[in-house]
Amino acid sequence: MRDGFNQFVIILQGLFSRITFREPVFLGGTGNITGMARKLPVNTGLTGCVRKFIANEHEYEFNISPSGDVNQGFDVQECTTDRCSRYPCRHGGKCLPSDQGAICLCPLGFGGDLCEMRLDLQVPSFNGSSYLRFSPLGDSALIWLEFKIIIKPQQEDGLLLYSGHHDYGDYISLCLNMGHVEFTFDLGSGPATVRSEYPLTMGQWHTVKISRTARLAVMKIDQLTEVMTISPNGFWHLSLPHSLYLGGVQNTQILPPNVRDRAAFVGCIQKMEVNGRPFSIISEALGGSNVENCPHACVARPCGPLAMCVPNLDSYECQCSPSNGPCHRAEQEVRRQEMLRTTTTTTTTTTTTTAAPEVDDEQDADDYDDDDYYVEDGDEVTTQETPRTTERQSEGHWDDWDEDTIDNGQYLSVDDDDKLPDDDRWILRDGKKLTVDGDKLTDEQRPILATDTDDTFLKSRTLRMRCEK
Repeated sequence: MRDGFNQFVIILQGLFSRITFREPVFLGGTGNITGMARKLPVNTGLTGCVRKFIANEHEYEFNISPSGDVNQGFDVQECTTDRCSRYPCRHGGKCLPSDQGAICLCPLGFGGDLCEMRLDLQVPSFNGSSYLRFSPLGDSALIWLEFKIIIKPQQEDGLLLYSGHHDYGDYISLCLNMGHVEFTFDLGSGPATVRSEYPLTMGQWHTVKISRTARLAVMKIDQLTEVMTISPNGFWHLSLPHSLYLGGVQNTQILPPNVRDRAAFVGCIQKMEVNGRPFSIISEALGGSNVENCPHACVARPCGPLAMCVPNLDSYECQCSPSNGPCHRAEQEVRRQEMLRTTTTTTTTTTTTTAAPEVDDEQDADDYDDDDYYVEDGDEVTTQETPRTTERQSEGHWDDWDEDTIDNGQYLSVDDDDKLPDDDRWILRDGKKLTVDGDKLTDEQRPILATDTDDTFLKSRTLRMRCEK
């Protein structure tokens, strides 16, 4: 007997030298033969695959007779170690076999293990097999190129940005190498690299600015001192006729040899500007793969359906399109309708009314939608309003006496008097101030905070208000 590496020899005791087989040959199991279980040391069949079976120099064919040697069989399927054939990717995803089974490369706008989830992308996240593809920079980078990118890396190595000829010729690349940012450009006379003096802190937002004029490249990270380099020889022009890639590339074979061994970026990319023009990272992408949402307040759509949520590091701003008219008023009307639907479906019998909040002396009451206003002392919290908060920026975390998570189905505790905390100023979605120093809430404010009998926010609502010191 041979296992592919070693040969084993077994010699039976006794005088008999012949063996007679009266039953068919079974492969993978014993079938339904009476008394067979008592003769064998095992009572279960094989779980796995058999590639080849040879007996007395005859190689058996696994097809049904007459084209093969198989007379009968039960519950036998085609052997495959390729998980792609058993769990195909959905929505046009591409399946790649791997040591762990398989990986689905999902098209832009879809995610999940099998690309089964439709994603509303706000702040893109890259997982090491992701990329976004954009139109070529072309002649816009010929003599001068400047771009800014805001990133939150999770791993110290990765390809952030690439544009260039396939395999050779002019190119630019922005990489992380041991946490340091490296910008490499080749004008045809050999690559030149400028490297950040200090490594980035993983899990934090950083702003990377690159400026290249002819042979000179300058890098600035956050508020640190600029670093620069000059490319060799005398070529000045940078020709980039092929696609611009962000977070990785579709095929690493297009990369020049000194960039090809770079892993793809793992982390979040919030903003990008090229030559002073903001890139809409999602809407301007021509294609991409395995891009999902970065954990950020904008993912929850805090600005409503008529305004756009613009991320600003860990915070955000709401921008209204001129075509939408007074979107703050329209958004408040949406909230009012949501509040009315909530009131009609709740089991609580308390009834509230909606009125314009009081404003300070310097403001016009008719224009309170666009101005700050403050809640008067002594106003009480109601139990019927829709909560509207996201997170509290008090030294980056919630105080010990508050619940530390805020999301749909979760809640935030307040003190026994149903007051807001004394040490923060709470801001509405559209930038209006609510309270300072323990002022209570009123049922006339929108968005409205609410508590139930246990002094916790109603668990069935989504919290969408932020606070700042």
